[in-house]
Amino acid sequence: MIQRLLFIIIISLMLVLCNSCGHKKAPTGGDKDLLKPEIVAVNPEEFSDISNSNPEFTFSKPMDRNTLAAGLYIYPPVLNKKFIWDGTELQVKIFEELLQETNYFFSFSTRIKGEHDNPLVQDYTFIFSSGRLNQQRISGEFTCESPDDIRAEKMIKLLSADTVLVFQKIVPEMYFELNNLNEQNHLLEVYIDKNENDRYDYSIEPFWKEIVPQAEFTSLIVHLAYQDTVKADLSQVQTLSNNQINVIFTEPVSDHGSFFLMTADSLELELPWQAYSLIDDRLSILTDVQDTLVYALKIRNFLDLKGNLTEEKEIRFKGVTRQDTLKPELLRSSPRNGETVAEIKPQIELLFSEIILLDQVDFTLTAVETGAVIPLKILQGNSEKYLFEPVNNLGNYSSYMLSLTGTDPNGNPFTELPEIRFITIIRS
Repeated sequence: MIQRLLFIIIISLMLVLCNSCGHKKAPTGGDKDLLKPEIVAVNPEEFSDISNSNPEFTFSKPMDRNTLAAGLYIYPPVLNKKFIWDGTELQVKIFEELLQETNYFFSFSTRIKGEHDNPLVQDYTFIFSSGRLNQQRISGEFTCESPDDIRAEKMIKLLSADTVLVFQKIVPEMYFELNNLNEQNHLLEVYIDKNENDRYDYSIEPFWKEIVPQAEFTSLIVHLAYQDTVKADLSQVQTLSNNQINVIFTEPVSDHGSFFLMTADSLELELPWQAYSLIDDRLSILTDVQDTLVYALKIRNFLDLKGNLTEEKEIRFKGVTRQDTLKPELLRSSPRNGETVAEIKPQIELLFSEIILLDQVDFTLTAVETGAVIPLKILQGNSEKYLFEPVNNLGNYSSYMLSLTGTDPNGNPFTELPEIRFITIIRS
C-alpha cells in the first residue's frame, strides 16, 4: 500500500514538472486577445552587413512558432539555418557562407501568427547585406484602365530574372519605390487582388508585368489593365550609342506602325533614321548621329499579338555622344552549321546582334565540292534578321557553305567571320 502511494506521488510530481517546462500558450479564459503582434526591434540594424552575424527580430508579444516556417521567406535562399527562440526574440542562425556583394531580403508575412491566432499587423521586409550594400532602385507610377481601380491596393511582386521571388509588398498609393535591390535584371509583376485570394486571376483582375534590366535607377509607368483588352504601350528607350536606340514595348508587337524621331523642343527638328528591326517587344532603330539633346519618339498605329491597336504614343530620350565600338555577332542561323536540309531551295535565316546594312556586307553561297558560287535572292535585309533563298535549285546530296565579310554600320568587324555549312538530302 505504501509503495503504491509512493508511486502515485512520484508520477504526480513528474506531471507537474513536465507542465512547467517548455513553451506553452497562455491559459484560455477572460477577454479575447485581439491585439496583432508587431516586429518592434531588429538587430543588427537594417542594411547592416550580416556576413559574420546572425540577425535577430523581436516581436511585441509571444508568437505561435509553428507558423514561422510558412511565413518567413529569405532571398537569396539560405538553406543551412536554424531558428532559435528566446521569449519573443527570434534569432536566425546561419551556418553557410553568404554570397558576396549581395543584399539579403528577410520577409515576414501575415501567415505568421501570435499565440492567440492573431496574424502580424502587416508584412515586413528587412534588407541586410553580405559585403557592400547594393543600391539599385526601381520606382514608378500607376495608371489604371478602369477608373474604379485607381484607389485600390496594388500587389507588387519582385522576382529575379529566372522568376524566383525576391519579395512582395502591398502599395496603396499611386506610386511606388523599391530601394536597395541587387545589381541584376528583375521581373516585376503588379496586380490588384480584387477577390483577396492572394493570387492573380486572369481577365478578372488588372495586371502588368515587365522585365526591368539592370540599372542604377529605373523609372516606370505601370499601366494596370485587364488582359483581354490590354494594349501595347511604350515602356522605355535604351540609348546604346550615338546612332543606335532600342525601343521597348510593354509586350510583343506584331506591327510597329509608323514612327517619327524629332527634337523635343518647339523646333521639332527631325532626327533621320537609316534602318530598323522589330523583334518581339523590341524595336531597334539605326539613326543619324545624335546630339546631346532630348528627343521625342512618336509611334502610331502599332498592334500587339492579339490585334489590339494603339493609335499613338510618345516617349522621350536623351541623345549621347558615345560611339559604338562593339563587334557584331551572328547569334543564330537556320539551318544550323552542319545541319541537313530536305529542300532544293531552302530559306536561310540569320539573326545578328545588331542591325547590319546590306551595303556593308557581302554574302556568298558556295558549293563545297565544286567551288561554284550560287546566286542568292535576299528576301529580308537591312535589319538584325536576314532571309535568303537560292536563285537556282541546289544539288541533291551536296554540301554548301554560306560565308560573309564586312562590318556593322559603324565599321566594327565581326568577332569572327561566320560560316554556315549544310547538306541537301532530298529522299524520293
